[in-house]
Amino acid sequence: MEIHSEQTENDVSRVLVVDDNPEIREILHILLGGEGYEIKEAKSGADALKITKEQQFDLIILDIMMPGMDGYHTCMELIKTVWGSSGSSVEIFPLNLQMAPMI
Repeated sequence: MEIHSEQTENDVSRVLVVDDNPEIREILHILLGGEGYEIKEAKSGADALKITKEQQFDLIILDIMMPGMDGYHTCMELIKTVWGSSGSSVEIFPLNLQMAPMI
């Protein structure tokens, strides 16, 4: 997986993994971190919104089916806050493993 950004070659691409399932967060952290990406985790949509106010990311992997603020609502809020205020070009990748085979 290659994440394109406006960073220099020496910079590390930052990925925010948003999922209420700690096992999914851990798997993605191991896989992407092993490829050299800087990974930050959020266990809810509300946590993701707080984190993105403090730090910019190149990619947000966002679980769609979360309790409380689901991925759709989180995505809409991210568009308003992250893209609206900073002009950021962050990409959001929706993740829905509900129909995937058991890992």
